Amino acid sequence: MTALGVDVKGWKREERELIAKLNGLAATTKRLSLKPFVHGIGSVSLATNAVCAGFEYVSGDAVHRTLSGLENAYRFEARDLFTHLLKRR
Repeated sequence: MTALGVDVKGWKREERELIAKLNGLAATTKRLSLKPFVHGIGSVSLATNAVCAGFEYVSGDAVHRTLSGLENAYRFEARDLFTHLLKRR
């Protein structure tokens, strides 16, 4: 096993509770020498927190729409989370 993660798409409680859970998961995976991942991220603030917490794999609507296949995949950098905001200027 090289990674451990969670799908948070159905999370219904407050975002700050999820942030605390994600921070705990990131710390646990690091202690186990695993790479953390999270799927289902729905906001830029959650995506930013996940990256800052050390998640190596982050996905969800706030990051990018679901792709139909790998032919449309590309390397995504943390700064890409804010590209849509910069285009509005």
